[in-house]
Amino acid sequence: MKKEKVYRYSLQFPGKTEEQMRAGELLEQLGSRKSRFIIRAINEYMDAHPDEVAVATLPRPIPVPAYSRDELRALLVEILAESGYTAKAPYLPESQSPAGLQERADIDDMLENINVFLS
Repeated sequence: MKKEKVYRYSLQFPGKTEEQMRAGELLEQLGSRKSRFIIRAINEYMDAHPDEVAVATLPRPIPVPAYSRDELRALLVEILAESGYTAKAPYLPESQSPAGLQERADIDDMLENINVFLS
């Protein structure tokens, strides 16, 4: 995931094969130097196998339709209504519990501050 010129990923794989265990042990030994090692290894691989890794052919992000504030709010209210939520009434049977009341307040806040979700 790229965020403000920083790439951040979480990597997890099983240690079932000898190859996986060797890779896992190496990464463990690298400690905080994992990023530099992985960047170097990936770039060396791409240089050695340009036919296998064509950056230009990697999947492009799916275009997301742009919604106005009112359109996005209406869409969210419609989706929430499917679960029984209405602006005036509790939407879940457990909504009178402290957790339910907090969840309802969170949804109401989200709908009031919908601009945060618009790009």
